[in-house]
Amino acid sequence: MQIGMNLWTVYGWQLATRPDEHVLGALAEMGMRAVELVVDEGPNSVENLLAHRAEIQALLRKYGMVVPSVASALFWRYNLGSKEASVRQHAIEIIEGMAQVAKAYGAGVILIVAGQQEAHTPFAQTWNHAVASIQQAAQVAEQLAVQIGVENVGSNFLDSPGEMAQFLADVNRPNVGSYLDLGNAMSVLNGYPENWCTALAGKIVCVHVKDYDRQSHQTVNCGQGQLPWGEVLPVLKQCGYDGYLFIETPPEPAGGVEAGLAAARESLAGMKPFAPL
Repeated sequence: MQIGMNLWTVYGWQLATRPDEHVLGALAEMGMRAVELVVDEGPNSVENLLAHRAEIQALLRKYGMVVPSVASALFWRYNLGSKEASVRQHAIEIIEGMAQVAKAYGAGVILIVAGQQEAHTPFAQTWNHAVASIQQAAQVAEQLAVQIGVENVGSNFLDSPGEMAQFLADVNRPNVGSYLDLGNAMSVLNGYPENWCTALAGKIVCVHVKDYDRQSHQTVNCGQGQLPWGEVLPVLKQCGYDGYLFIETPPEPAGGVEAGLAAARESLAGMKPFAPL
């Protein structure tokens, strides 16, 4: 397993710019050779990332970096399990656009959130809508040789390893698996990350790493919480995963990009004893 960097770690949730030379250069100085791009509705929209691919790729080549995966937080706004068909359709189109970005940058995985439970809506209805939405989007992703990773998040939906495993079984598409966030696995219902690893063995397509402080109930930089990395990472490998561990530590650093880079260094230092760059 190797370490990569998700760009939310540096820029925060709202990226004010496309990946720039200052940030990529700083990450390269840390020894980082893999970054996870982010799709949003601003400077890093699908359209902008495709239109500016040549210049971004030139920067990536300059610093010897690759893009193994692409993430997006838009699914908090556009619910794949929504009772509104128009909302679901927009979310499906986001996945299809992300798959195009992934193909353009040579990434094999995209990160999505399966959905959120809505008020006055039967759980089974949300579940079935989310399954059908992802099945539809998976067709385009499969044509582009892109895997869809469903992330475990605190969204009152798929909050346990068993739920996630059953959901993926219901989706039943060869290019749809788990995007496992180990920090989220600590925080969701006081879970245990190793249980998520074993429940999803063979289905894990990519991994986010952050730490979790159970005293303050907050996500923190890697090495600053109680996540037992030395126990969890061997279990993850035993379950068949040997890909990237993308650092995705708390966004919105108070000091802007420089604070984000400092957080990246801290998390990188916390992970170095357990995984190489």
